[in-house]
Amino acid sequence: MSRRRIEDFLGRADLKINGPNNFDPQVNSSKFYRKVTWKGMLGLGDAYVEGLWDCKDLEGFFLRAFRAGLLEEQAKALPMRFMKFVRVCTNQQSVTRARCNAEEHYARQEAAVLAMTGSRKAYTCARWLDPTDPNEVNLDVAQDRKLQLIFDKLKLAGGQRVLDIGCGWGSLIGFLLGKGIRPYGITPVKSQIEYIKRVYGNEVCVDVADYRNHTLADLRLMDAVVSVGMVEHVGGGKNMCTYMQAVNDALMSDGLALTHCFGVANRNIPLVDSWTERHIRSEEHTSELQSPDHLVC
Repeated sequence: MSRRRIEDFLGRADLKINGPNNFDPQVNSSKFYRKVTWKGMLGLGDAYVEGLWDCKDLEGFFLRAFRAGLLEEQAKALPMRFMKFVRVCTNQQSVTRARCNAEEHYARQEAAVLAMTGSRKAYTCARWLDPTDPNEVNLDVAQDRKLQLIFDKLKLAGGQRVLDIGCGWGSLIGFLLGKGIRPYGITPVKSQIEYIKRVYGNEVCVDVADYRNHTLADLRLMDAVVSVGMVEHVGGGKNMCTYMQAVNDALMSDGLALTHCFGVANRNIPLVDSWTERHIRSEEHTSELQSPDHLVC
C-alpha cells in the first residue's frame, strides 16, 4: 500500500486520517505509511506500538477496517507472502518443533491462561446460547455447556475409555471423570500434565506425548477419541492425514471421534495475520487449517 492506497482504503472503511471521530487514526509520523506499505498488518501493529499513530477507539477502527477488507488487503504484504513461502517449504509442526512450540506458547503463558479461563481452565471457546442475554455471563456455565455437548455427541456412557489429544489443563478430563468416564490425556507440555495430576490426582491417566510418537495403536481400546482446539496446531496438509490415522489407530472398530476446531470460510483471509504471528502466536504455532475440508484425507 502506498500512502494514497492507504488513504483510499481507509476512505472505503469510513475512516479518515487525522479525522474528527474517535475511531479515526491519528498519524503522528510519515514513517507510518512506509511501515504499513512494506509490512501490512505487522507494520500497522508495530507502528502503533512505536507511537507512529494512535486512535481513541481501536475497536471501532478495526471493526470498520475488517469489514472493508483489511485482512484480505494485508495478505498481499511481504510478511504474509514470506509466511506462505515458509509453509510450503517446511513442516512448521514437525514432532520436534511442535513440542518446542507448545512449551513456548502454553508453558510460558500458563499463569495468564489459568487466571482468565474459569474454574475448569478450558483454553478453548465456550458455548453461549444467547450472547445478547445480559444473564448469559457465566463463563463456567458456558464451558460446561460445551463439554456436555461434546459428551452427548460422542454418545458416552459410564466406564467407557476416551482419549483426549491435546488435553491442555484437563478441562475435559475433569468433566469426564465426573461422568464416570475413564479419560486418557496426552499433551506435549509437561507443566500441563503436572497441573492435571495436582488437581485431579496422580491416578489420572495423562502423559507427555505427541500424537505421532505415542503408540496410539496400542490403545486400540478407546471408545472415543476427542481433540478440542488442538487440530489447528497439526499443520494442515503436511500432517493432517498422519493425525487422522493416529485417531483411527486408537479407536475400537465401533468407536467415535470428535474434532473441535476453528477456521475461516473465506480462503482469501489468512487465519492469522502477520502481527499476531510475530508477537502472539508465532508461525510455528499456527496450522494451514482454514476450512473444515482440510480435515478430509
